[in-house]
Amino acid sequence: MRLTTGQMRELLAIDAAGRGIGREVQQLIARLSSGGVKINADDVRRIQAKRLWNLGFGNGHSSFTGYLTTIPEIHESLLGVDPESPMLSLADPRPGLVAICQMVGVDYDPAANGQAMPLSGKPRLEDPTEPFWFRHDDGRPNRNRKPEDCIRNVKKGTIAGTALTGVIVFLHHPLIFSGEEFCIDLPGSESSVSSRDCASLRMNGETVTLEVDRCAAVGEENSGSLRVRRV
Repeated sequence: MRLTTGQMRELLAIDAAGRGIGREVQQLIARLSSGGVKINADDVRRIQAKRLWNLGFGNGHSSFTGYLTTIPEIHESLLGVDPESPMLSLADPRPGLVAICQMVGVDYDPAANGQAMPLSGKPRLEDPTEPFWFRHDDGRPNRNRKPEDCIRNVKKGTIAGTALTGVIVFLHHPLIFSGEEFCIDLPGSESSVSSRDCASLRMNGETVTLEVDRCAAVGEENSGSLRVRRV
């Protein structure tokens, strides 16, 4: 069963208000699920695409309808319950990492602090160049593990998160930083200055910062590497 027009309007109103849709959407989904209503994949696709559109993604398209035509359907392998990768996110890499950080509100200015742009060091970890869906965790299952180990030792079908996927995860699920100090390691992107340094997403006061000097050879109690599963 699809969401009703009123339910869809409620979700989009939450999104347009700029409060973030993570907790509110989960609460609405819980209310619907308790009544036996199944969320349709088309609704999830529209909700997340609309959130990107509201932030400024879709440059070159005159309408959301036109932008939506460029967003792929969610592959059936990414639907359903997955305890190890419980969250689903839509990424649109086309604007580029710097522009995406600006739209999302992540502090990232490599020129200002003398750091280099993170670059994927492994071909299999490179992000697609067109919009894509992925399932993921929040990094906490890999707490206190070396980021470099999380590149080498991942379960079949999963890969380490990159700078792009980390920022996208924060975009759709901003509440991952609530409740405790935590840094999401993103070893799928390494610094072009040193291959022993990788990207990370860190809450600094009220600001979320994308950094590129996280030492990949050291595990930290308040850090964990993002795990991603995509088609």
